[in-house]
Amino acid sequence: MNINSKSKKTGIREYIFIGIFSALTAMGVMLAGIISSLFGPIGHNLFGHAMLGFVSGPIFVLLSKKTNTKWLFTSVFFVVMMIFQIMGMGYLPWFLTTMSGAIIGDLLCLRSSYDNTKLFALGHGFCLIGIAGGSLVPMIFFAESFRKEWIARGQDPQYMEQTISFFTGPMIILAVILALVFGIIGIYMGKKIFEKHFKKAGLV
Repeated sequence: MNINSKSKKTGIREYIFIGIFSALTAMGVMLAGIISSLFGPIGHNLFGHAMLGFVSGPIFVLLSKKTNTKWLFTSVFFVVMMIFQIMGMGYLPWFLTTMSGAIIGDLLCLRSSYDNTKLFALGHGFCLIGIAGGSLVPMIFFAESFRKEWIARGQDPQYMEQTISFFTGPMIILAVILALVFGIIGIYMGKKIFEKHFKKAGLV
């Protein structure tokens, strides 16, 4: 396959490839959540989604070289959200903010076919902002229903109180900045990994 061509239609093998790496991205979301939860509600909401950049960045770099998919971010994160929905972990605001971030990311990258590293990294940053927005947006606009929703799902009430009280203010801005920065770093890190390991391993 010509990895630099985006004119060809995406074939069945590419869809399978996207599906596999979408599942890996979903695992990255869960892993980042587990690790960041060790640092309490503040650490989890500040760094949990941002940490995903270290996993999803290299994945998207590989996918951009391996597939001809134009709506790459949207395709992957739609599958990720469906996986969480099937697992019973879906949440409508999370779906809406994640898909919004993914669409913005794709719109930034479509013209350059994901070959412009700066736009690619920025687009990925917006994706992570979208994922983080699944909890940040509800805390801004409907904190009480957000609190009740997750307590009903088994979350500790004190944990929810600490989370909402801490992020009802300027710390939300810091969380957004961290998501953007980690998203950008993830793509540049993925580029380095691609150049050093993916090519040698024969993945592209």
